[in-house]
Amino acid sequence: MNLDEANDEGIRRLVKIGSEMTGEASATAIGFLLAGPEGGVLGAAAAPLLIRVIKKIGNDIAGRFLSEREQIRIGGVIIYATIKLAENFAAGKMPRNDGFFEKPSEGHVACIEIPLVERPVAEEILEGVLLAAQREHEEKKIPFLGNLLANIAFNKDVDKEQAYLLIKLCNDISFRQICLLALFADPSKYELRDESYREDDQHKITVGVQRAALLQEIQDLDSRGLLGSETALLCMVDINPKKMELDALGIVLYHLMELGEIDSVYLDHIASLLQ
Repeated sequence: MNLDEANDEGIRRLVKIGSEMTGEASATAIGFLLAGPEGGVLGAAAAPLLIRVIKKIGNDIAGRFLSEREQIRIGGVIIYATIKLAENFAAGKMPRNDGFFEKPSEGHVACIEIPLVERPVAEEILEGVLLAAQREHEEKKIPFLGNLLANIAFNKDVDKEQAYLLIKLCNDISFRQICLLALFADPSKYELRDESYREDDQHKITVGVQRAALLQEIQDLDSRGLLGSETALLCMVDINPKKMELDALGIVLYHLMELGEIDSVYLDHIASLLQ
């Protein structure tokens, strides 16, 4: 496969312009898309499937009307995802072999005898992540969207429906909420408040505007099933930061997005608001 071929013009352009966001990391992505991992690397035989999906969907999206900034974000997430794919191969991880990259057998539209030609799930997931990146104004989320995409390709425990949900959640929550997931993955590392923000005697709200916004984001994560606590959160002042923890879905998102890579500067600032 040659990334310089005319029919790969679209993704080649996206990777090039995406380098404005990723810098020299684009060279790794281009190398992987050109040759895949070295033949001796475990799972290297599956690389052509991954590369074919990335190039096919990348070229398709590149042919749509996109602003320059949208191209940068889409190119950036392709680069970050490709780098993570290369790292997974180098670490000896095996891509999923559950039909994720293959076209499903022909189905039918419910109750109507109209053939439904489905495409491989990998193509739908990739397009979903690239479209999420296209619309994402908080560009600090882009590297983690790339991690999500790459790691789904190596984790067969994440089925199609769960993958769609994870992409939607990533699209809906803010970068600060992603940071909150990273923080509450190990809250013992921070000096967090160990009581709610409600004064029980007069039920006064004891938070300022800045902290109130953060607490609302925490409550939103709780309502989405990403965070949980020992007691139900009826309103934001019931939040006890020390008692918050990742819920099952939040744990999955934390690992697939590799939120442990988030710069501690962001987490330290958030923790200072929860004291």
